[in-house]
Amino acid sequence: MKRLLIGFLIVIISLMMFVSCDSDDDDDDKEVVGITQPPTNDWIYGLSATFYDVSRNGFVYVQALDENNIIDTCTVSIDNEPVDMYYLDDMLEWHGDFVFEPGETYLFALDVNNGQYSQTAQLMMPYIPVLEYDMEWDGSTSTQLNWELEAGAQAQSLLILGPDDTSEPIEYLFIDPALRAYTLAAGLHGYNDFETEALSVSVDEDNWVFSNNLLFLAYTYNDAIYGTYDPEPRAHARRIGHHLMSQIR
Repeated sequence: MKRLLIGFLIVIISLMMFVSCDSDDDDDDKEVVGITQPPTNDWIYGLSATFYDVSRNGFVYVQALDENNIIDTCTVSIDNEPVDMYYLDDMLEWHGDFVFEPGETYLFALDVNNGQYSQTAQLMMPYIPVLEYDMEWDGSTSTQLNWELEAGAQAQSLLILGPDDTSEPIEYLFIDPALRAYTLAAGLHGYNDFETEALSVSVDEDNWVFSNNLLFLAYTYNDAIYGTYDPEPRAHARRIGHHLMSQIR
């Protein structure tokens, strides 16, 4: 009888361990929802590169991590060709124009403050996501945003913006680079009437390199537009880059 009781207890304990392990697996599955963490690194100055129209007109800009780090001088070259950089007082940044081609790899060289920080990095300009979405979505139900991509980038992110170009993003998510769809919830952040409100969901493709306290970033994007939303293309591209760089720190 004692042996039977011990045997019965062993079976019960084994079943409990099995259920516990299975429950842990379920919890792991619940955590894998495609959301990833943004990278972190100690960078002081960052160079971003993108383009913003069908002609591939784009720009590079160089910014400091914060106002305590001043950029007195800045030189940039791409594929050994100097870029004419100019300073924007209102943004405390250096900007230069360049035409980029998605899928092409470029050699960037950056020098800040006459050699204080100087480095080169190779980056591929990511491909542009091609979006498919319900343009008539009114926010009252959930909807799925789908996209295709010729080749994946190092990272992928979703930036949800309201119509005010000076406002903070409604949400910024880094997602699994392999994902090609995302479900937007009903009443997303209180937006449920796009006749009077506007929302932009930007799918961003991102490649970067950290080196010698410098961040080199190349990104492309495409927007799902809900409601009346028509930002100036260059300013919108810069806004996306600023929000992206604010996450990488």
